[in-house]
Amino acid sequence: MSEIKGLKELSKALKAFPQNVQNNILNSAVRAGIVTIQKEAKKNVPKRKRKLEKAIVIKKRRPKNKNQIKYQLGIKQGGEDDAYYGHIVEFGSSKMQAEPYMRPALESKADEVINEVRKKMSQRIDKEIERSKNA
Repeated sequence: MSEIKGLKELSKALKAFPQNVQNNILNSAVRAGIVTIQKEAKKNVPKRKRKLEKAIVIKKRRPKNKNQIKYQLGIKQGGEDDAYYGHIVEFGSSKMQAEPYMRPALESKADEVINEVRKKMSQRIDKEIERSKNA
């Protein structure tokens, strides 16, 4: 395993690969980070709102700039797992007190997300280096 620790070193190592490989590495790393927040948000959902827990999903979005990666963590709407009320649980209403689940997940896992992205990038870079040696 290579000794890549900081984000600058990761960025430099990443640039050694073709653009499509860079995109694959970054996509998997960013997704690994957002999955960390998704898991925590699901844990934070009030126990009586299990449908809401199932409805917390990650969607890959098409960014305006092709050099960006965009994922959205949100509530699935429509279909069986429709949790149209997710924003009401998060922010409350005039008749219901807020029971935040998404914001605390982001705040509590921010450092872990950065570490997870760094770790996944390092793993994928090592994997691609091994793959190029064997080719």
